[in-house]
Amino acid sequence: MRNLLRLRFGTTLPRFDLMSRLERYPQGLKMKELSHHLMVTGGSVTGIVDQLVSERLVERLPEPGDRRALRVRLTRAGEEAFGKMAR
Repeated sequence: MRNLLRLRFGTTLPRFDLMSRLERYPQGLKMKELSHHLMVTGGSVTGIVDQLVSERLVERLPEPGDRRALRVRLTRAGEEAFGKMAR
């Protein structure tokens, strides 16, 4: 699976896993929730999200009522890219 993702889509399994989780939550997830769901550190999630934001596959949004928290969700381009990978 790792090789297929890298060769066909130029991505990694951790990036695919993060996008897969976000696909299940159209409203997005807080960074801490992503870390919990993926069972990785907050720093790991931040690194992956940074990459995906730079490629415009996910976006960070302010969390209403909590100025410190950010919500991450797939962009339309991210939804399309994930759809192709998940086939």
